[in-house]
Amino acid sequence: MRALGKFEPAVQGFAAAISAGATGAPVLVALGNCLAELGRLEEATTWFARAAPDDPSGRALANLASARARLGQNALAIDAARAALRCSPELIDAHRTLAVLLAGSEPESAAAHREVAFRNGPVFVRPGPQDALRVLVLTCLAEASLPIEHLLPNARYALTDWFIDHPVNHLPHLPPHDLVFNAIGEAELMPPLDGATIGFLAGGLPVMNRPEAVMRTGRTSLPALLAGIDGLVVPPVLRVAAGEIPVSIGLPALVRPVGTHGGHGLRRVETAEQLTAASHEAGDKYLSRFIDYRSDDGYYRKYRMIFVDRQVYPYHLAIGPHWMVHYWTAGMDLDPARRAEEARFLDDPVTVLGSAAFEAVSAVGRRLDLDYAGIDFSILPDGRVLVFEANAAMLVHPEREAEFAYRNQAVQRILDAFADMLERRAGRGDHRAPAGDPAEVTQRPRSLAR
Repeated sequence: MRALGKFEPAVQGFAAAISAGATGAPVLVALGNCLAELGRLEEATTWFARAAPDDPSGRALANLASARARLGQNALAIDAARAALRCSPELIDAHRTLAVLLAGSEPESAAAHREVAFRNGPVFVRPGPQDALRVLVLTCLAEASLPIEHLLPNARYALTDWFIDHPVNHLPHLPPHDLVFNAIGEAELMPPLDGATIGFLAGGLPVMNRPEAVMRTGRTSLPALLAGIDGLVVPPVLRVAAGEIPVSIGLPALVRPVGTHGGHGLRRVETAEQLTAASHEAGDKYLSRFIDYRSDDGYYRKYRMIFVDRQVYPYHLAIGPHWMVHYWTAGMDLDPARRAEEARFLDDPVTVLGSAAFEAVSAVGRRLDLDYAGIDFSILPDGRVLVFEANAAMLVHPEREAEFAYRNQAVQRILDAFADMLERRAGRGDHRAPAGDPAEVTQRPRSLAR
């Protein structure tokens, strides 16, 4: 079942085997791998940790490090990866985890780990089913790539990962493929492309999310890109270096360290003195004016919609009492009324947003001109759309918790639309795969992106 990419029945089979006494490290690691493929990372770490003491190969620890990194538990991930290398110094996954996580704090060590991880080149092949669509995935070592396990499940596609930020003297050998998907979604972290790569991308094969289009979606360039769309509010964003004092950003203002995600380090400053103090802090940062988007009921609402082939699909609605709204900290799990409002949005976004706002969001998808992207926004009291960000780095995944199962129909619409787009671009028509078969990627180098 695991080899066929059918991870749910594989989990059940491994669990039954363990209950019957098959408790060796390979079985525990295999169960952890299947759980990781299903996005059940916390459960996966339990089995990897349980297997580690009886696994002299270090594979359990390497997989534990990868799962910890995906959960954002960086210190624990570093410890596990280093322990894995004490068992087997050549474990590529452990070296790659350390190359990513040590890049900021220990750049020389990170570079050494990177050299080992890519000793045999920057291309990693993941065979798929017979006659599967062959997709070349552009990715990078930096935390800039979109996790693709749900968009490009290895149970359906034959995948080749090409880490284009690893320097080589010539274009690497690439196996045959039907199309290219650029999974690097963070504009600010897009690695520079050498002439050979640029020439390759200019060839005849379809390229989804072309790098030059992604580059236009950075925080500072997005307001100009979306300028002129009726009903849209896109606050200007400045990037400032330490000690640089802005004079025209307005107050209150939002301060966000460059290179952070998920609201880490984001804060609101109310006074000129607070803004000046923030500007003198170490590191580059983004500054933008804060626009109050609270609704009459006291809640803040952040909508996310996904663009597939420039068509818009609803993904989620987070409703919370704090101005910095994130889905998993907004308290949606505690309030059936808010979940019911989200369900109405997923079922009929035009009615919930209003036709003018829906058209404004749709226009954003056309202006971005990306094959896959997303937008986070709210609706101001006057009906205009307040844009927080719009880029190609927004994750879509099914929900496992029962109270959020109502979201999965909307999720599947997005995944189906993405699969259909790839089939059309490859000239194969509509060949939909069964729902719920995530990619099998634990054993290969993968992105640690959000």
